[in-house]
Amino acid sequence: MDIGAGSGYTALPLARRLGKGSVICLDLSMEMLQLLASLAGRRGLLDRVKVMLCDAQSVALPDSCADLVLCVAVLHELVSPERAALEMARIVKTCGRVVVADFRPTWLGRLLACHVAESHGPFSARDMVALLMQAGLSVKKVQLLRHWVIAVARRDASKAPSS
Repeated sequence: MDIGAGSGYTALPLARRLGKGSVICLDLSMEMLQLLASLAGRRGLLDRVKVMLCDAQSVALPDSCADLVLCVAVLHELVSPERAALEMARIVKTCGRVVVADFRPTWLGRLLACHVAESHGPFSARDMVALLMQAGLSVKKVQLLRHWVIAVARRDASKAPSS
């Protein structure tokens, strides 16, 4: 699953590598989802790419439906990234992975991530770890790469959502 998939920069290469299954691409922009679907069609990937108009903070999918949840350059845009993190933890399967990449507070990260006053803005590594842990995920790795903070987390069996 790709949350905030945009035009498919991350989802399309992933879909190309899939042996089976599909990449569910969520975005708030119908225009971006239409572009993504068009690009998927041109690349022969329509059977592996599903698009869905959806808010990252309220995903209309069942619990434990995704093996992998990606969220690239989205959380800084949100007023409440905590809600999006909770949704990622809810929809990822037990022992599934959540991979988040977002801007960190470097000069360029602040420039790119602070264009809307109400948004969260860039994340320090500590803030990203806290966000994912508060959502019930176990953080396995955090990497700082230029203007990015990248985190890999997992939903452990003991943290499965209760029904």
